[in-house]
Amino acid sequence: MINCIKHRVINILSFSEKAGRLDYFCVWIGSLIFPLVLSVILNYILEDSSMRQYLPIFTIFLIMLLNLANASRRVNDLEKPPAFVLLIFVPVVQLAFILYLMSAVGKTNSNLIR
Repeated sequence: MINCIKHRVINILSFSEKAGRLDYFCVWIGSLIFPLVLSVILNYILEDSSMRQYLPIFTIFLIMLLNLANASRRVNDLEKPPAFVLLIFVPVVQLAFILYLMSAVGKTNSNLIR
């Protein structure tokens, strides 16, 4: 378990690996929580700095980058074309696509069932 977590943290921005449903969900939750916590910490550190105004942009960029890499790993596991990841940028389709990524059985999970 510790090796799985260590591997995921080291390769958090990998676009070429595969990710199962649980891995996708855990990284998805973490990619929402971690940048927000980091932003709050940096807000206190940069209290009197002019760099503080860029924190919302940095936070949104970090969330988008982590979710894009995570969705790319999940799409690789589902053996769909990499262009499917672009559905994340379509506002109405985004929610349905994320639910699909969380629920569809891919190659990583199907090996465990047998």
